[in-house]
Amino acid sequence: MIEQVHREYEDAMTTIEASLSPAERGVLQKLLDGLRNQDIAARLRLSDKTVKNHISHILRKTGTTSRLELTIKVYKQRERALRRRLTAA
Repeated sequence: MIEQVHREYEDAMTTIEASLSPAERGVLQKLLDGLRNQDIAARLRLSDKTVKNHISHILRKTGTTSRLELTIKVYKQRERALRRRLTAA
């Protein structure tokens, strides 16, 4: 049961995530996993500059100014989405 709720939580597409390109969503997920830019670049086979550009675009699109603020905003939206899903079920 706990594993399913965790999966549902991670799968919940938020309005923030829906506004991003697939490449930006990939970078966002790695950022949320706590990876540094260099590690994100290595995992996604991108240049460091591309990762920095994606993060800049994500911050601008979400109206956030830091990785921490972005992380909090995404997780709050995911939590709300999950609660809606669970109460609807």
